[in-house]
Amino acid sequence: MPFGIYLVLTFLFISGVLTEVFAYGASDTTCIYDDEGRKRACGILKNGERDDKWMQYFPDGSLSAIASYRKGQLNGEVLYFDFEGNIISREQWKEGLLEGFSEYYYSNGTTEKKGNYEAGQYAGEWMFFAESGQLIRVGEYKDGLPEGNWKIYNEEGILIQEGKYTEGLEHGLWKFYRPDGSLEFYGHYDKGEQTGAWFKVSRRGKEKSLKY
Repeated sequence: MPFGIYLVLTFLFISGVLTEVFAYGASDTTCIYDDEGRKRACGILKNGERDDKWMQYFPDGSLSAIASYRKGQLNGEVLYFDFEGNIISREQWKEGLLEGFSEYYYSNGTTEKKGNYEAGQYAGEWMFFAESGQLIRVGEYKDGLPEGNWKIYNEEGILIQEGKYTEGLEHGLWKFYRPDGSLEFYGHYDKGEQTGAWFKVSRRGKEKSLKY
């Protein structure tokens, strides 16, 4: 009898539609199909749970994601693609939660935003960019909310706002600048509410009180 590798295929039908194909032998590969027979995902099952690399597909058959699993949960790097095959995000997962550095992209390949997650929430410094590649926002997060100093720029890279957040709310001194970078007005916030005196600054540097 000749020697070789044999695959045993098991087909699962639901309402007469092929939904999964299990291939046992060389690899324990599973492909999942939608109710119109289109392949939506392929990967490894271990003890009935997703494991290792999985390929996910758009309805037209193009690749939508490459995901890493461990015991049924996302674990490791996950890449997402647009309909043209461009990478639109590169994420790190741990036991089903976003954890560590992730980066997101425009379709032209430039970075849209990048930073770290802790237990599925924004943490530490995040940077946000225009499609041109120009930095437009940078600041810190804590427990998923803006915290500490933030700076906002226009698409020419000129600073137009700066201030602090506390628990996701503006707090303390905020400054607002004209498109040429000169100071236009400033004042204080108390947990998201304007407080105290606010001033408008003329181009000659003269200050005038503002009503709010």
